[in-house]
Parts: sequence; C-alpha cells; structure tokens
Amino acid sequence: MNQPEYKTDYCGIDVSKSTFDMFYLNKSHVFKNDVEGFSKMKMILQEHTHCVMEATGPYYMNLAVYLHSHGVKVSVVNPLVIKRFSQMRMLKAKTDKADAKLIALYGEKETPALWQAPKPVLVQIQQEQAVLEGLLKQVRMLKNQMESILSQPYKSQSAVVALDLMIKNAERQAELIESSILTKVEETFPKEVELITSIPGIGIKTAVALLVATDAFSRFNNGKQVASYIGICPRVYQSGSSVKGKGAITKMGDARIRTLLYMGACSAKRYNHGCKNLYDRLVQNGKAKKLALIAVANKLVKQAHAVVSNNEMYNPEYNFVLNRN
Repeated sequence: MNQPEYKTDYCGIDVSKSTFDMFYLNKSHVFKNDVEGFSKMKMILQEHTHCVMEATGPYYMNLAVYLHSHGVKVSVVNPLVIKRFSQMRMLKAKTDKADAKLIALYGEKETPALWQAPKPVLVQIQQEQAVLEGLLKQVRMLKNQMESILSQPYKSQSAVVALDLMIKNAERQAELIESSILTKVEETFPKEVELITSIPGIGIKTAVALLVATDAFSRFNNGKQVASYIGICPRVYQSGSSVKGKGAITKMGDARIRTLLYMGACSAKRYNHGCKNLYDRLVQNGKAKKLALIAVANKLVKQAHAVVSNNEMYNPEYNFVLNRN
C-alpha cells in the first residue's frame, strides 16, 4: 500500500542576537532568541515542516540545535546564497520580517539539504579559532602601533613598555589557543590529519581548518562538493558563446581556509605531481597565473577528500582522483 504524500510547509527564520523572525503558513511571528522563544515557536509548527535559516554568526546555533533535537527538519544556509537568490529574483528584503519571508521562499523553491548538528568538540574548536583570529589581529594592530611610535623622534618609554607587554601576552595566549586547537583535532581526527598532511602543499594548519569546517568530509559525497562549500570553485562570467573576464572564485565559504589553500597552492605547484601538471598546463594554455593557482587550490581540496575517503596516504603514482583534473 502506497504511503500518502504530504506537502512540506517551509518556515523561514531570520535570527538576530536577541530575537528571531519567523514566516510560516503566510504569517509572520517574532520570538525571543532563547529557550522560551524556541518552545513557543515549536508549538506553532505542524508535523511536516522544514525550517530554513541563515548561518548568522553564533546566533543561529542554539535554535538550530533545539529544533534538530526535537525532530524538526532544519536547513542552515550561507547568507550569500540567500542574497544571490534574492538578486536573481529581483527581490529586496529590507526588514527582518521580509528576510524571513524570503528565506521561506528559498526553502520552497530550492529544497536545501538538511542540517546536521555538529559534534560538540567541533563547536569548541570553532570558538577557539575565532578567539585565535582575534588575538592575531590584535598582535598585528599592536605591532603597527609600536612601529609608529618607534619611528617618531620623541618616544614615550611607558607606551613602548606597555605595548611590548600587550604584544607578548597576546602572542602567548595565541600560542595556548593554537595548541589547544591542534590537540583537539589530533585527538578527534588522528588518522585524517596523517592522511591529509601527506599531500604536498597541505600543512597542519590547512589540514586542521579543512577537517573542522567539513567534519572530516563526512557531509560530502565528493571533492567537488567540498570545493563548492569552501568557495574555491572558479566562477566564469559567460554570455552566449562569449566568456567575459578572467574568472574568480565564488567566495561562498570561509575566507581563512581559502587563504590557507592559496598559500598551499604556491608550494603544491612545485612539489605536488598532479598540481604541478595542472598548473603548468593552464599557464601554457594562456591562463593567468592567479587563476591557475586557484585551480591548484581546488585540486588540493579534492585530493584531501580523496585520501580521506579512500583511507590512503598521498601517492603521486596512484592515478585516481588525486591526479585527475
């Protein structure tokens, strides 16, 4: 006997620090962004509901975890995806209420993949990564300030001493946080770290960033999906048979990971067999060197996914996904 088909009702949610707007069944609602608000919202939802929200900093996580733990279908979407969906349909959402309605429409039209709650340790690592990034920015700012003072003919010794202490303290805290991140990743993904760092061009920092961002690639079927998620896929502007512009990356994901991969590509084009062949071929065919490096970074992502999926160390002679363009 065939099971009856049910219509999915999409619920668009726009989350801010203290409240969240919901558009559901053609009605708008506003709730507090806390457990009490989550509970009130849950009481409104019917059985066949699919909630869609943007990944807005840390503010969406508690609500997403709450809904997921209560059996509600949830999708968490990159805000840039919603923005481009709006632009393609020439829609302008200028209020939280309108944003929630737009997100609901996106869910209905695009049926986004279901969100999976991250491992608690991954959330902890992401928090530490955010703190580390802030500390490193602080160090750069303080060093610039120190350089400015030292370049002047008249210097305050008290200012120099204070800055020196602040720089050393921030650097020490950054080292502690970085050590904590590395320990957590090596304890959580010991084999994956070994596999990925066997690839020429991928060091421990890049390996850590990839594993944390993708949960060791567990949510992806192939390297192309990972590259798209990170935003390292080349984008070409084309109209009819004409290709316009030199191309660029999609920039849909984490900019920090893209930077690490680009830096790794500079090494991989020399020491990674598959990447070197790809880079040389593209440059010889007239591609800009920057675009060729982006292609190499893309290949590094695919190689990382391949070695983890196949549970095999990098082997330049093994001609599967590793050395295919």
